Amino acid sequence: MAMAYRMMERYDESLEVSKQALHLNPDDLYAHLSLAVTYGLLDREAEAREAAAEVLRIDPYFFDRIFCKDIPNQGSGRQKALD
Repeated sequence: MAMAYRMMERYDESLEVSKQALHLNPDDLYAHLSLAVTYGLLDREAEAREAAAEVLRIDPYFFDRIFCKDIPNQGSGRQKALD
């Protein structure tokens, strides 16, 4: 639902749905990821970084699997995600 709101540029609703999901499950990786993306789209960098850090707390290799899986010798995506 958060993604649908984001695609319609209804960012406040996207944030609210993601926060509601986190209220039910504080370790919901995709809710934290949704917050990171939405905050990024809103140029709220500090909040986006905080949400991305939560993604990494839950799954330290998330960004490696998503962004670096097909690129040989590219190092860790963990640091790149927070740079």
